[in-house]
Amino acid sequence: MYIYLMLLRRNHFFLLLLLIFIAPIVAYEVCWLACSEKTLGVMCFTDHPSDARIDIPTSIWGDTLAWALYPFLVILVLYLTPQRLQPLIPEKAHIRLTIKRPFIKIESSKPAYP
Repeated sequence: MYIYLMLLRRNHFFLLLLLIFIAPIVAYEVCWLACSEKTLGVMCFTDHPSDARIDIPTSIWGDTLAWALYPFLVILVLYLTPQRLQPLIPEKAHIRLTIKRPFIKIESSKPAYP
């Protein structure tokens, strides 16, 4: 007997991968922004200079974009690999997420529901 959690199409699987790998990076920055306080004065670092940010978008979101860029590019390359190069997950494939091993099973044709 095969117990499975989800049956996803290729597009939905890659969207789920993006959410799993990029959402924590962006959520950390949003949490930091929500808890930060704006202040005026001269910048003098005594304890934790990594906590201080200049109030411009590149200073606030630059490191987040840098950290999120690598997983995004890897997922994008996996998604855009053409059929002639035998992609890891072919077009029109269904991905079955299960509780037991193998946790991810790729099925080429439309799977039969148990």
